[in-house]
Amino acid sequence: MSAAVPPPRARLPEVEWARRAAAGELAGTDWVAVSADPHARPFSQVGRGEAATFHHMPYVAFLPDLVREAVAGAVAEGELTLLEGAVRVMAWPEWFTRSRHLLWTAQTPVPALLARLLEAYGVDPEVHGHDPVRLVRLRARLSAWHPRRGELQPALDLLAGAGEAELPAVAHLSGPTPEEAGLPLRDEVFACRDLSWWEARLGAPAEPVLRVEAGLLRFQPARGGFRLRVDDVVCAWPGRQPLPRALLRLLPAWAVLRLVDPSDASRSDP
Repeated sequence: MSAAVPPPRARLPEVEWARRAAAGELAGTDWVAVSADPHARPFSQVGRGEAATFHHMPYVAFLPDLVREAVAGAVAEGELTLLEGAVRVMAWPEWFTRSRHLLWTAQTPVPALLARLLEAYGVDPEVHGHDPVRLVRLRARLSAWHPRRGELQPALDLLAGAGEAELPAVAHLSGPTPEEAGLPLRDEVFACRDLSWWEARLGAPAEPVLRVEAGLLRFQPARGGFRLRVDDVVCAWPGRQPLPRALLRLLPAWAVLRLVDPSDASRSDP
């Protein structure tokens, strides 16, 4: 007999409030719990689920006894009071201050703040796009990525975790070979390079074999050819569309991008 699954643990009130604030679920003041109880627990969540409300400081506890009794009577009659207005007006700054320790974390109530933090660590606007969901996901993965900043695989992992929809296939000497990644160098697209670039990558004696395949100029010979160096990144050209700028911004400045079009049409003999 399998053990019973325990119910999910409730979040701390400030964490739940921050999550809903970040999701834009706290428009207006319907989320504010108004109470005439002077002993109400400060900064607590009232109820659970979609109908949950949030109570901050029990302002009524600071009023004289006669005023407190008058407020309790008005609330019992369903009348609006100046105290209720004050409670609703001050709810956001009270809870914002309460959750200030979350402001620069993935649980922030204001994801837009994370843009400055990410950019300080090298994650540019081309990567985060000022998208609230993307900002939070990138922040959650920042500490794991930053010590390996400049490496290809951590950059790909960061983008995948942030929700990048279409990442091109890539290969690098520290990972799968181009052939293992389905990116044979024979399908590499010609790009203008200086002489030192060609000399540094020349394997067995060979010459470029210029040919047009699938509408693109190729140069790699069938044997020998121009091999990879440690700073080279082989990348599939996704449908001849622009490469994801987010990936380009996360590659090290010295990386050399080598584009490959691995379509079936490019595999015909010259």
